[in-house]
Amino acid sequence: GGARGSVSGGHFEAFHDAVATLSGASELAVTSGSVQLYDRTSLLVLEGSSVVVRGGAWMGSDASELHVEGSSRVEVSGGAVEWLGYGEVTFTRSSLLVTDGALLVRQGNGDGATTLAAE
Repeated sequence: GGARGSVSGGHFEAFHDAVATLSGASELAVTSGSVQLYDRTSLLVLEGSSVVVRGGAWMGSDASELHVEGSSRVEVSGGAVEWLGYGEVTFTRSSLLVTDGALLVRQGNGDGATTLAAE
């Protein structure tokens, strides 16, 4: 718990049914780099953990999922988070803060839509 990871000026990608989990108040920060999740990849942000994107880019595609639960948070400042192509994004008792950045949840090239849900 409480781990810190960062992508700065570099590139991180996960694909092919991978599952990435942040839990126990962990944090992943993306600054001027990029994170890409595709091919049914899931990112779980749990137990007060956070994803912080500042001036970087975050993209999920091809049926990938982002689930933020348990008082966790996603912060975007001067960067972009984009989810497309049959994906799913959910926030449960958690927060999303976008300042001078962009959150894009949109349909991909096919007929399926990406869904965004918050409760």
